[in-house]
Amino acid sequence: MKKLLLLLIIIPFLGYGQTNTAVVAATNMNIMYHNNIKNPISIAVEGIDNSDIRVLCSGGNITTVNKDKGEYSVIVTANHPSKVKVSVQSKNNMGEYDVISTHEFRIRYAAGNVIRAKIGDGEYSKNEIKTNEFWSEIPGFDFPVRFYISSFEVVTIGTQKVTTKVSGNKVNSQAKKEIEKLEAGQTVVFQKFLVRQDGMKNNFEILKDKYVYIIKESPDKVIE
Repeated sequence: MKKLLLLLIIIPFLGYGQTNTAVVAATNMNIMYHNNIKNPISIAVEGIDNSDIRVLCSGGNITTVNKDKGEYSVIVTANHPSKVKVSVQSKNNMGEYDVISTHEFRIRYAAGNVIRAKIGDGEYSKNEIKTNEFWSEIPGFDFPVRFYISSFEVVTIGTQKVTTKVSGNKVNSQAKKEIEKLEAGQTVVFQKFLVRQDGMKNNFEILKDKYVYIIKESPDKVIE
């Protein structure tokens, strides 16, 4: 009954099951995501030290995050898999590894990242546009994996077209200077958002999302 209860309330870093039975939990029940997403899992085996545990994965690459705490991550690598298998092994007295248990996880494909903005497309003052900021999210994706904007471009279109590269998710000082040069009716475009997954520097995507803004007439300017 205790084991059944654990499965019903499964959460990261759960408690222990029966003696020498491995408990393997993905943060989102028994589901892992494809799309080169790092899936966090936790593993615990009652009566066995984590240093004596070895974890193997079929259909994905597994990485140790914190062995003492039983924290690992899996990136699904198989083409169009329906399941990924995680095998938990323990070291015996002979120094060899015995399989304790194998756990299967269903695979889902996450939708692509979408760029969100503090203010959407439209007509705004230069000050409003300069304070804009952006973030990335996957709609309907509730897995505890963080994506962030590493860089983007600000294109100011006035008497000249100037492109400024920005690091992070907020407008930098150089881009603000270029925006300040614009006049009412001229255009600012935010584009080429480079999105990375937290903890995976080499995993990035340049999105095609764009935000377009028109400089609004200054309220204190005399209109003739």
